[in-house]
Amino acid sequence: MDLRYEDAGVSVGRGNEIVNFLKGLFGNKDIGPFASSLNLDYILKEYSSPSFIFSCDGVGTKILLHKKYHTMRYAAQDLIAMNANDIATVGAKPVVFFDYIGIDKVLLSSDVKDFFAGLKDTLSSIGCRLGGGETAEMPDIYLDGTLDLAGFVVGVVDREKQIGPQRVKIGDILVALSSSGIHSNGFSLVRKLLDNRLDPMQRLKSGENLIDVLLKPTRLYVNQTLHLSENPYVHAAVHVTGGGLVENPPRVTPEGMEIVIDKKWEIPEIFDVIKKEAKMDEMEMMKTFNMGVGFIYLVAPE
Repeated sequence: MDLRYEDAGVSVGRGNEIVNFLKGLFGNKDIGPFASSLNLDYILKEYSSPSFIFSCDGVGTKILLHKKYHTMRYAAQDLIAMNANDIATVGAKPVVFFDYIGIDKVLLSSDVKDFFAGLKDTLSSIGCRLGGGETAEMPDIYLDGTLDLAGFVVGVVDREKQIGPQRVKIGDILVALSSSGIHSNGFSLVRKLLDNRLDPMQRLKSGENLIDVLLKPTRLYVNQTLHLSENPYVHAAVHVTGGGLVENPPRVTPEGMEIVIDKKWEIPEIFDVIKKEAKMDEMEMMKTFNMGVGFIYLVAPE
């Protein structure tokens, strides 16, 4: 008998099952066709000089732990937050989001259903819609039981109200917002520690298990930032992701200026545990993790 596509590991039928599930979950007619559309009329009415803002990001190797511990709903929030928080740094409202899943075998499992349910709930919480996406079944690319996630977001902001380096002034102060935990960076190191030195069920002083703290989803800073960015005293914002508190603040610093951070906050226990077990110095920790600070505003001192 001649080979069929499914014999090579790819099932069109399983892919269609996912599409039909998403149509029912989101009630979105744009899911399924070759392309989706976005009506710009309401945007043109709300914004006098709209600029479209874009971001693309993923959740890194944290996805391996989400899959292992069946916390795919959290993975959805991680994916959206990594993108939506980025465009929030210029005061942009997320309008439409696209997801990409690369996987060894497409199955409408409970984990997959949880992921898409989390996607729907998280997008709803920030007033953003799902424009579509791609679920790619690639058995020769991904090992058995593995997958990868990527997200793409489009936002909009009035050019006159856009915050960023162009507004930063000497003497601005930093206002930090706490993170929910590690968020979605540094997990290649964290996974090595879990393989060799850390017990995922270790009880922390807070009473929580280590793995539960590690897998907390990335905090969203979109709604409060949209509100605050209307205030002329808010000049810029920083999303503390890969590169930690060393690499990210300079991204909004104009040439000739530098940011000085006084470490006056209480470092969450999870970072102390990682530092001790990895035997990392303070600077390396600051370059790798958010250290309890997920977002920063640069504001006028008055």
